[in-house]
Amino acid sequence: MNHSTQTNDSFTIKISGVRIEKGYTRKGVLTLHRYQEEVYRSQNELIAVDAPTGSGKTLAILLAAEKYLDKGENALILYPTKSLIKDQYESLKKLTNQLGLNTEIIAVDADRLHKHAMENGFRTHGEALYHMLSVGVPKIILTNPDIIYCMLRLLYKKGKILLTKLFNIGFFGIDEVHLYWGVSLQILYTFINLFKHRKKLLTTATHDPSLIRLLANYEQLSLIKARLSEDGVLVRHPVDLRITTYKAKGILYEEKEAIRLAEEVLKSLDETEDKGRPKTVCIVNSLVFSERLAQILRERESDISIINSLTPPEYRRTNAKIVIGTSAIEVGIDFNTQTLIFEATDSASFIQRLGRVARKQPGKALCITPYNNFIKLQTSLSQYSQLSYGKLVETITHAFPQNPSYAEIFETYYGAIAQLGITYALTRRFQRKNEGVVRTLIQLLNFSESISPLAISQLKKLKSLFKKSQKLRDAIIKDIYLNRLFRVLGYKNKDAVVKYLRKLLLIVKSFDKMGVRGIYSSLPAYIKREGNENYEALTNVSIRDLEKLAFSYVETQEEFEEETGHKPSPDIELPIIVIHGVSQRRNKIYIKPYNAIPGRIFILKKDQMQVDSGEQRLNEEIARLLDGLPAYLATGYPSDWRFTTLKADIKGIKQWIIVGPDSLIEAWSREKS
Repeated sequence: MNHSTQTNDSFTIKISGVRIEKGYTRKGVLTLHRYQEEVYRSQNELIAVDAPTGSGKTLAILLAAEKYLDKGENALILYPTKSLIKDQYESLKKLTNQLGLNTEIIAVDADRLHKHAMENGFRTHGEALYHMLSVGVPKIILTNPDIIYCMLRLLYKKGKILLTKLFNIGFFGIDEVHLYWGVSLQILYTFINLFKHRKKLLTTATHDPSLIRLLANYEQLSLIKARLSEDGVLVRHPVDLRITTYKAKGILYEEKEAIRLAEEVLKSLDETEDKGRPKTVCIVNSLVFSERLAQILRERESDISIINSLTPPEYRRTNAKIVIGTSAIEVGIDFNTQTLIFEATDSASFIQRLGRVARKQPGKALCITPYNNFIKLQTSLSQYSQLSYGKLVETITHAFPQNPSYAEIFETYYGAIAQLGITYALTRRFQRKNEGVVRTLIQLLNFSESISPLAISQLKKLKSLFKKSQKLRDAIIKDIYLNRLFRVLGYKNKDAVVKYLRKLLLIVKSFDKMGVRGIYSSLPAYIKREGNENYEALTNVSIRDLEKLAFSYVETQEEFEEETGHKPSPDIELPIIVIHGVSQRRNKIYIKPYNAIPGRIFILKKDQMQVDSGEQRLNEEIARLLDGLPAYLATGYPSDWRFTTLKADIKGIKQWIIVGPDSLIEAWSREKS
């Protein structure tokens, strides 16, 4: 039997090309794959497509939308990132020409709305959006969930007219649905239910059973999977995959790890033929680590591009010899690279990142993973010299941790509270004023039942209980899950229930301060990049990332000139954060809430907390962002690294607080465990 090439901390295996069942239907100059035929012929209202990266999901979306475009109706497709919108814009232009479709493709995000408003003399983004949606032939509108959420919430000028245009859309698509989790996934599910009697299609490259169970709540669901076939059409080329480990657990961040990885990148560069750019793509988890890796590599190679959260879209250069990035390039950039080096700590990132290579030619890949993952893979795969892609995905799914989508929480009381929050954000402008706590909650429960069928039993139970506070008190004592929820709010059996209903309503109303991805945690910033890539640009920075950065908080024109060497342009509003890069010596930022109790959800109040960032005006800005948001004080590390977390200083003891809707998930996770 042939075995993979291996050492104590490394082994290599050949992954065969990906072939899927071929179809026979011709559309324009294209021959469809079998699963694309199934999409084209499906009469179901909701289709979920599960297909490997690079297997033609964009064409499948277009096929599902075609007959609605032919009828003169617009199609709407949601993408999770700006870079993916840009990439798919070019792909769809090519595909619509190949299919002979008479349609216009427009890309809409906050940056494009601002540009369109400036170029056409519109005063607001709403006017610019109305103009973009109103002119020309039937359109394919590429945008992100944030734009749709703002439209549904009537946050744009011409809001009601825009809402009419939105609900006149014939087709609704959501790409890369596996990238959404928690509240963002619950909001997407709300979108799906709001677009009743519209054709809808979702795509994913990493099958998530809990997500499929969630979608199964929808009556007319058709799950279509691209089935692998030995004699099928080749959609991905073979890959020589080497798997190694640098450390026992966690992500790469140490200097010695950066030096070791830099050596691997340079070695791959020397061994790769010069057939185009980039020659090597390297994807890591940490922003700081990506910057340090690039710094080390530049001692030997100057043609390097960094793509991470600090890189504005217009400066994301993909034609360098070496492209280094974080999750910012995990999706959305169609690299034609021969060599990929990537860090993977969970199954989704492994599958998604491996998909960046061998899309158009055979390739080589190196995966760096923690020791526990490595040992499981080595044990499972060491007997093979060659492996099918399907078997690899199956093995990775079992060997690596999986980032949960938290779809199961939506059918609990915690999910019901989040749904009330989403409902409040969507219907706030229609709410009756000066209603009491109980009447407001009942009104929101009525709206929620019609907006989303998830947690329907919990919603109905809460509605019946809220009508009589005494009845609710009895129910809290008897219902173990309701009891746990109210105890997380601080309730004790002898307490008056209305006090906690008010707290519950504050949590619900806090969703008005949040977007699709949770809290609005970004502040305006101006990045001044120096070195091999010199540029300056307006951007935004999350308060979570501030401690990783070398920055100054400037309040006056003189301070700005001192930091940048020139006067601020008219579109820069002071004060602003000026970012020079990452900081090797972190700035510690702590939140000191006065009303926090471990294991309880509380409300952050700017007059009941102290922020310590080293800059008084910045302290005030951070406090303003956090004011009115729910938070959970954790003992130990949060359950999920993706949560919006901030360091807390409680009487000199360093802890973590989880902020926004993630606080509900953290409370549920700890209750579950």
